[in-house]
Amino acid sequence: VVVPCLPIVSDAFAEKLAAFLGQIVLGPRTGSKTADFAIPPELPPGPLQRLFPAKVERVESLRPGLSHPGDGYAITRWHETVAGEVVPELATHDGMVATWRHGRVRYLATWPEPGLAGQIFSRAAGDAGLAVVELPEGLRLRRTARHCFVFNYANHAIDLPADLPGLPVIGARTLPPAGVTVLG
Repeated sequence: VVVPCLPIVSDAFAEKLAAFLGQIVLGPRTGSKTADFAIPPELPPGPLQRLFPAKVERVESLRPGLSHPGDGYAITRWHETVAGEVVPELATHDGMVATWRHGRVRYLATWPEPGLAGQIFSRAAGDAGLAVVELPEGLRLRRTARHCFVFNYANHAIDLPADLPGLPVIGARTLPPAGVTVLG
């Protein structure tokens, strides 16, 4: 389950999320407001602290151009300082934590720029036992029970990644611009 940013979290939603047994990724600012738009008395992530035992103690907007680089990503725009019974999962070279973890729950404490989002979702998918296939820019997949539909939205031909399983039922492993291949 991915909760990209849900400032107001109801108790009912928090209970349903706690009952879910899979991987959970909470985006920044999740649980940061009450239904009356106040900061929760227990601090963010509010009612989700039952699931993620930590508090957001500090929030800061980062000035344009300020960047804290990590391995394949950078913290920009926004950062939250978190404290509690959680461990850092990804941190920048200067020690700023981008993602915190508690068991099956991850908390993204910054703006989810593509490099960071890709790493977090790949880790969560891997922990859930799902195969991850890196796709080139412009390539999209849709799966059914028996087939994988591959669409090329780029303006140039794209070869399918070697680790994408299946043989072409329609099309080929090189897709022209606006091309479609069906793997079976």
